[in-house]
Amino acid sequence: MRKIMILTSLVAAIATVAVVQVQSDTASASPAACPATFSVLHNDKIGTVTFPAGPYNMTVTNVTCAEASTLFAQFLQDWDGKLPGGWSLKQSGATRTFAAVKAGKQFTATPAKSPTPAPGPTPAPSSLTCPGSFAVLHSDKIGAMSVPKGNYRINRLTGSQKVTCPQASAWFAYFLNHDYAGTLPAPWTMSTSTKTFYDGSKANGFRVIQLTGLGAVLGSYPQAGESICSTNFKVGARTTISGFTVPAGNYVLSATGSSTCARAMQLASETINSADLPASWTIAKAEAWFHHIGGTYGFRLDPGASGSGSSFTG
Repeated sequence: MRKIMILTSLVAAIATVAVVQVQSDTASASPAACPATFSVLHNDKIGTVTFPAGPYNMTVTNVTCAEASTLFAQFLQDWDGKLPGGWSLKQSGATRTFAAVKAGKQFTATPAKSPTPAPGPTPAPSSLTCPGSFAVLHSDKIGAMSVPKGNYRINRLTGSQKVTCPQASAWFAYFLNHDYAGTLPAPWTMSTSTKTFYDGSKANGFRVIQLTGLGAVLGSYPQAGESICSTNFKVGARTTISGFTVPAGNYVLSATGSSTCARAMQLASETINSADLPASWTIAKAEAWFHHIGGTYGFRLDPGASGSGSSFTG
């Protein structure tokens, strides 16, 4: 059974958010700061405006923080940068401004350079400590390893190793989603007692440490129900499928519905190579979501750059 989780980590291990609870969420006629951050899981873009992975501070005008969070997540799924509902996007310095001029609504997103530290047994930052935290939505298991619901710090084992913080977070998500029996893909092994994962060597890998006292995020992207796959998906040549054109290039691949990443990779490869949709499939063109009618399973392509490798197709 596929596990659904919310990932809150910087560049796939989203940054720690402020321990502030929202007492109310009302629209303000003047710019108001939201009390928590919005987290972007992987490097992304909307049109020509880029959104590096990590937490974002948000301000809102005539829209609530919750509404802005929902819109932000929706816009990050946009394929061509043409936002719906009269919304537009501009960047000035580090600030990205979303505006619906006719409706008098606006919100901004600015990378959070110094997230508010959370109380609790947080290890001292180092080159081995990945920024931020990874949140597991419900208590889980990876074989004999128990992974209780909560927030986790990810620590790399050595500074010279090949596994980066984004890759470690992606692998942790993969193990939670796919390895209930604890049979990790070669060359990965694990230590149940220390919650350590080894990439073929006791000097290469990462350890996860449960934290306490972290507050709730305002929102995050991707949302629960999507699994970001750990490798890039490469389209070798411009391909048109049912009137929808996918330019050549690297894409972040997401498994949606009941799809696993392995199944999403297979479906995406078959679809791109044949330049045709499987029977009873459709495309939500605004967000490049290829799925079985009803949305029970499928995949999504995102032009943002992420992942550690490529699947070559087309």
